Amino acid sequence: MCVNTDEDAKNCGSCGKACANQQECNGGKCECTGDLELCSNACVNTETDEKNCGSCGKACSSGQTCEGGECTGGNTTPTTGCSTITEFGTVSSTIVVKNGQTYDGQCKRFRADPDKLGDGSQAEGQKPVFIVENGGKLINVVLGAPAADGIHTKGSVTLENITWEDIGEDAMTIKESGTVILNGGSAKNGEDKVFQINAVATFRISNFKAQKAGKFIRQNGGTTYKTQVFIDKCDISDMDEAIFRTDSSTSTVSMTNTRYHNIGDSLFIGVSSGNITQSNNTSY
Repeated sequence: MCVNTDEDAKNCGSCGKACANQQECNGGKCECTGDLELCSNACVNTETDEKNCGSCGKACSSGQTCEGGECTGGNTTPTTGCSTITEFGTVSSTIVVKNGQTYDGQCKRFRADPDKLGDGSQAEGQKPVFIVENGGKLINVVLGAPAADGIHTKGSVTLENITWEDIGEDAMTIKESGTVILNGGSAKNGEDKVFQINAVATFRISNFKAQKAGKFIRQNGGTTYKTQVFIDKCDISDMDEAIFRTDSSTSTVSMTNTRYHNIGDSLFIGVSSGNITQSNNTSY
């Protein structure tokens, strides 16, 4: 029988060389059909395959599914910061990250000058080590003691891989309206809250570990504006009061895929029951 070895899936490139299931023969070579990708001699959809999610060999954790090339669901271990830390030194004047700028701290430890910025106590009026303005991005930073008033955000900003060895007055304060995204890092040892929201804002925090504070997130006391809080894939422990506290009946909180332990009075204080969404969380 005469065949075209450039196109025949049973004789691809040469007689008797058959392509595998879900493969077709193109130019004498076996290729996966459609949007499938060849991974370990099998054609898979990396958009949905849990053993090859997003790329070959990238497996999702137990309990997770692959959606759009990203592993979702399940309780995952948060990314908790830099594995190797070097010293930046003392910061005497607040570092400002401007619109369109990415400031990479390169996993260096930044300490506040207690005389210029603050000693990291609960004293009011301390200055931040960093201000991230609308459109700015701050990555790979370690805040050591003293951390003064941590980080202030002004508008829509992104923070990645931020470690607070010392929470200071507050680890981060949202000062102006916008969407604040914090992905990866950790914070520990605070007398009051970890994160403070002082404006109408959406706060999305993921892959974060927090230990030993009064509250994980606090909307400024007595305010009634709406804030939206999204917590995903975090590990939160030893909070004296709550994970999120607000005095606003319109504020909302969504917590998913998160582990928590030893949370004081309640997970959420002041949040209307209809404004709470929870899924796949674990108390340990």
